[in-house]
Parts: sequence; structure tokens; C-alpha cells
Amino acid sequence: MRYLIFGGTAYYAAGGARDLITGAYDLDNAKDYAESIIGMTGVIEGEDEDTVKIEWSHVLDLETKSIIAKFGDRPYGRSWDGDMVSTLK
Repeated sequence: MRYLIFGGTAYYAAGGARDLITGAYDLDNAKDYAESIIGMTGVIEGEDEDTVKIEWSHVLDLETKSIIAKFGDRPYGRSWDGDMVSTLK
């Protein structure tokens, strides 16, 4: 698997790995899925198992270690234009 898809609500600022939704082998499938989940309802697993509306999603390329696609609203406190770390070291 090369691509990971993350998503959550715009106000939920501390999801981290808990915002991982699924993975994909194909870039087009990853981007199509990430865009299609905007507006859907999902469950964040953990102690409280909250139900949330997916308001943003990202596609992370594991090979380049970069966020290569962003959909929906921006996560709380983050800008699409540079505040957010988009490349891992």
C-alpha cells in the first residue's frame, strides 16, 4: 500500500493517527475516495468512540512522505498554504 487517507472534522485538532481512514495502492483511487468521503459520517474509535462528520481529508504518499491531495475544509488551526507540515523527514 502506498497511499494513506486521513480525515475528520474541522474542529477536531488532535486526531493524529486516529484520523486514519483507509489506504490505497492506486493514486486515482485514493484521491477519488478521499474526495468522496467529505460530508459522510464516521466513528472515531477510542475511549469515547465519537461519531463525526468528515469535513476534511488528506492523501499521504508513503513513498514521498508528502501530503499530495487535500479536500474539504481545512483542519482547525491549520492553513492549506504552509502552516501545516506536508512533508515528513
